[in-house]
Amino acid sequence: MKINSAFSALLAASSIAVASSVLAPAQAITITPTGATAGEPSGQTLYQAAISRTNDIGKSFDINWNLAPGSNTGKLSQPLSATSTWTITNFTTSALDLQIRLTNTTATTPQDIAARLTSMAFGVNPEANGIVFTKNDGITTDTDVFSAALTGLTAGNFNNIDIDVCFIGGNNCQGGGNGGLRSNQTDILNLKIKGNFTSDTAFLQFFAARFQTSQGSYVLAGNGTPGTPVPEPITMLGLGVGTVGLGALKRRYGNKKAKVTV
Repeated sequence: MKINSAFSALLAASSIAVASSVLAPAQAITITPTGATAGEPSGQTLYQAAISRTNDIGKSFDINWNLAPGSNTGKLSQPLSATSTWTITNFTTSALDLQIRLTNTTATTPQDIAARLTSMAFGVNPEANGIVFTKNDGITTDTDVFSAALTGLTAGNFNNIDIDVCFIGGNNCQGGGNGGLRSNQTDILNLKIKGNFTSDTAFLQFFAARFQTSQGSYVLAGNGTPGTPVPEPITMLGLGVGTVGLGALKRRYGNKKAKVTV
């Protein structure tokens, strides 16, 4: 038996182990129910996303809004829906930077109910004390219909819910006017949230979206899912170290024969 054969087997096993490590995803952003409910119709579960300054810069999560016609939705004849992806672009002890891709996915068939997403609001914990919103970001594929304000949302049974930031497509966070994100339109929102973020973790919460339609007004509570995890960078270092170590082993023993007792 040759050491070279043992080396080959060791190399193959190590390659599998390291490859598995490389493909192992980083931990996703955690999204959980807050235990509170709100919305129009009432009783919708509210969620929060836990953002870690140490682990989550560059990661993303999704918040989606859906309301199907039912006994508690009045005249609504077809579903309302919207999607969003929230990416953490930077996070320091004084500011949390986000890029949010928001799309009104409400269908216009079999009936166009003229659904406009007129505002989207959320809470921040620790509480936000300022925002910087970039509207003219140079991106030409979005609509730039929203402004942003540090404000509370008092409609839609969110009266006792701590809302900090509202993106406004109508007259104000409660709606009004003819503005908003129409079906199949997308807006990309770049936001810096200022606050006292000395703890490693901050929470984005509640995620309320207001829709104005030809069949009434509705406030939806968003439900969340983690975004696509990314590989941990440290595993690439492990790959390099493992390869160098195995190379040194081969150089030391080469093709020497091993003495085998049978």
